[in-house]
Amino acid sequence: MRTLKVAEGSGGLKVLEDSGAGSAFRTGKAPGDPTAKKSDSPWRRQFRAQEDLLDELEKSTLVGDSPEVLEGRPVRRLRLKLNLDLDEDARKHVKRSTMDATLWLGADGLPVAMERRIDLEVRAMLFVKVWTKVDSRYRFVRVQDRLITTEATDAVEGEAMGHAFKVRVHTQATPQP
Repeated sequence: MRTLKVAEGSGGLKVLEDSGAGSAFRTGKAPGDPTAKKSDSPWRRQFRAQEDLLDELEKSTLVGDSPEVLEGRPVRRLRLKLNLDLDEDARKHVKRSTMDATLWLGADGLPVAMERRIDLEVRAMLFVKVWTKVDSRYRFVRVQDRLITTEATDAVEGEAMGHAFKVRVHTQATPQP
């Protein structure tokens, strides 16, 4: 598990503490490196949750909308069918795919949680078979004028050419006053 403590500063959100500093989550760019881009940030999903959500929503289809209660609060539950936006050549190798998400919106219309599931089987040539399943869960909170991810869990498992793999990453970000 990786934990972050963040606070709003004069230049935006700043990381006060990172339990994963120096781990595989780093971008490989030195602080202040002029070639580093905003998208290089290892905390992009935490600090700019709205950008990733908008990208996914642009490529999705609404399949359900209903009122619900989440953790004792009334929310709006949106069920979405996701589109991986693959080109024609890549699509012909996909043998099976399930890509969906559930997004919960608070009374103010802002996302409070999301679950995403992607299950994909690909076959390229007769002997190359790959399948992967990704289950993701996110919790969001509004901090001033931005949406941040306070909790993210990604569980990935699959098999590529007979070799199984499994990874689980859990990140928590705690906004400080």
